[in-house]
Amino acid sequence: MKYMCTSCSNIFDEPSEGDLRCPECLRKKGLIVWDGPEKPGFNKRKLIFFGILFIIAAASIAAFFIIKKKSPSRRESNSIIFNVDINNINQATGYNFNEKDNPFHCGENCQKLSSRIHKTEDVFRLIKANSTERYSSEIKGNLATAEELSEKINKNKNKISATSLEWSILAGVLIKKSLNIPFEIIEFEKSSGKYTSNSICNGNFAVKIQGEKEESELKDLLALHSNISGEKIISPKQVFARFHALKGIRIRSRVNNEWEFLYPPSMVSGRITDSENDKTLKLLVSLEKLDSSSPMIQGCMLWFGLEAKMPSLIRKYSRLLESNSNSLATRAMILTAALATGNMTRKFKTSEFENNRLLPLAVLYKAYTGENIQKNFLQTIVSSKDSGGIYAVILYHMTRRKKEHYARVIELIDKYFPKPLRWNTEMLFTASLELSNFARCREIIAFIKKEQPNSTLAKHYEHMLNTKIKSSSTESIKNTENNKKI
Repeated sequence: MKYMCTSCSNIFDEPSEGDLRCPECLRKKGLIVWDGPEKPGFNKRKLIFFGILFIIAAASIAAFFIIKKKSPSRRESNSIIFNVDINNINQATGYNFNEKDNPFHCGENCQKLSSRIHKTEDVFRLIKANSTERYSSEIKGNLATAEELSEKINKNKNKISATSLEWSILAGVLIKKSLNIPFEIIEFEKSSGKYTSNSICNGNFAVKIQGEKEESELKDLLALHSNISGEKIISPKQVFARFHALKGIRIRSRVNNEWEFLYPPSMVSGRITDSENDKTLKLLVSLEKLDSSSPMIQGCMLWFGLEAKMPSLIRKYSRLLESNSNSLATRAMILTAALATGNMTRKFKTSEFENNRLLPLAVLYKAYTGENIQKNFLQTIVSSKDSGGIYAVILYHMTRRKKEHYARVIELIDKYFPKPLRWNTEMLFTASLELSNFARCREIIAFIKKEQPNSTLAKHYEHMLNTKIKSSSTESIKNTENNKKI
């Protein structure tokens, strides 16, 4: 049996005797069973390669001069064949992908859609007509190839929510199939437009097409971006790696957003098995070989580490991300990891989170650090009726430990989270006890006993309640005596 070390990616045979340990980095933890192919032998390939090097070089030079007149530029030629070789991908990653895993796969539905395209503007009108007003920013659900997204457009009458990566791939494929115009996929960090995905895992993407002008024209599919910065062209192989890294965590993720990692367990539904974790980890480790420096792939690794509760992965990819990128999305992900693990050894500037979807993360950070937030600001969050934001406000009030804040906790839970769960039951009891609302405390205890007759929690709450009542009685007697003396 073979094993792979998740720390150094070394693949090795199970030792005949002694403890199971990576022979490369000597770690005992983070070892998973590996059923993929071994890396190809280098020496044999090296001999073959040098044996035919001269022939390849000569043939390449001859071919260059023969096709030079037919190809306007090397860059355009690369764009025209914007696709991936699945066999090469499998050889490079040691993973078993098939042709339908190709994000650029264009089958019957895609061909049907391409017949409606007569100029580049048709592509962007079609996408705008079928997409929601914003790109999907959640980390949950499947990810669609060009063919699968085409099928949704052909069948669905409703607007479709998809990421900017999915829409960009589809736009490029339709332009290539229907108009035979070169295209490239652009990845960027931010824009001054009305929407930028501040999720490191989703990323931001657009299409660059070659027109009659010498310079390529950047096409923003939904006209959501302007003044784009941090722009770079990514290769088909890099697109493939990003697509499947995101897909790998989305289809198994139990949370939609960064701050949901800070939710109590009873607020998060579902469970991921060890076998599913192993499968996802193998996929991500394999894809990392295609683009090891990608912040998006590193972000997906960190997201998986938080989901699977793997401290070694969290530490490793927090460090890698921090040294590799300084974008808002990166800082948000690193803050999430710090809050989730309780490793608050540094201060974060969260004011930049307060005007976008990362607002709940900023409130949770201030709740943990004890920073004050203005009442008007908190009310604005509650008025948005976003459950993540409201939970963050409730937690903020709980950490203030004052009567007016405890009263607000009860008010918000009763209004927005009335269904009894472990987390809100505990908060309600604590807040009621601090406010000396003993009747509410008894109601909560009675409910717990009804649901769980042998609950130790109910006994614990009864003890806390009796102690509080005695303490209140003693304090009341002292106050009465002091008043008489006065």
